[in-house]
Amino acid sequence: MKSFQQQHGTNMQTSMEGDNLPRERFQNQGPDSLTDSELLAVLLRTGTHGKNVLELANELLSSFDNNLLDLSSATVQQLREIGGIGEAKAVGLCAAFTLAKRLVKLRLAMRPLFNNPDFIADYMRDIIQSREKEETHVFLLDSQSRLIRDELISIGILDRALLHPREIFRPAVREACRSFILCHTHPSDDPTPSAEDIQLTYTLLMAAEIMDIQMTDHLVVALRPAPNKPSYFSFSLNNLLDLDGLKKQLDSSF
Repeated sequence: MKSFQQQHGTNMQTSMEGDNLPRERFQNQGPDSLTDSELLAVLLRTGTHGKNVLELANELLSSFDNNLLDLSSATVQQLREIGGIGEAKAVGLCAAFTLAKRLVKLRLAMRPLFNNPDFIADYMRDIIQSREKEETHVFLLDSQSRLIRDELISIGILDRALLHPREIFRPAVREACRSFILCHTHPSDDPTPSAEDIQLTYTLLMAAEIMDIQMTDHLVVALRPAPNKPSYFSFSLNNLLDLDGLKKQLDSSF
């Protein structure tokens, strides 16, 4: 009869080697070289019987439709429903995600520069309150494009035409900002602006000229971006903050 070591030794060795791979890559190539699953594997530290840590991390992420935002909002109890995730692993993950959210708040306190659409889209995904409903924010900026205030405008309004410009400009005037960026989310994987989004942008641009407050961008951020597809749409990057060009785009949308 084969010993336990003979029966299970090879599998255990393979699993341990798999557990070490993400950590070795982290040390040799740095954290930015790792995928989301590999970073999760580093946090999980070990796998389970018959499943190395990277396989466990892949299974964990796929349980949340490969959406890191959804995973970061999971409770300890929800994480423990995944096979191989015990209390210690679940608590560790929740602690790591909570620290990440606190870092976002610290960045806000430091008044970051809002001159990069990639940064703004990532920032928006970090601060939103709902991942199932459209959420609209206006970022009020000073003359150096630093954030003065993040104003939540609405949650759950699907029709952008229902938003009135005064909801945008009231806080802008109150804070005496020099410019602003409008940003709203799409819970889906498609950040393509709707005809209503274009109409609202056109209306705000006209009002901004009158108010002498610059509208520097309108971003539409997909909360579940698909691989190899745009994760956000920037009106500025697409040259749609010009009234004449935007009017042509608007006419072609109806």
